[in-house]
Amino acid sequence: MADTKDIDGKVELKVKGVTIHIWPDILEDLELLEDLIALDEGNNRASISALKRVLGDEYELVKDTLRDERGMVKTKDVGAFFFAVLDKVKAKNS
Repeated sequence: MADTKDIDGKVELKVKGVTIHIWPDILEDLELLEDLIALDEGNNRASISALKRVLGDEYELVKDTLRDERGMVKTKDVGAFFFAVLDKVKAKNS
């Protein structure tokens, strides 16, 4: 799928079957970097902040899409999705 930008300048990405729209320069966000450093230091709370920062208004959509048959959104699934998004953004900006 070719990159398309919406009227806000966000890029459409399809990750693990979910179509999302994010800022193409999101990896340049200082506060995202702070969240990722906090995560690396073991602060798991920073994962929610980082996820919301990257996904914006589509945070709930992603949670609903990743919800299993019991209604649970497993952290391992969210983590895999989040890092797949970051990898895709890195690849597009290389």
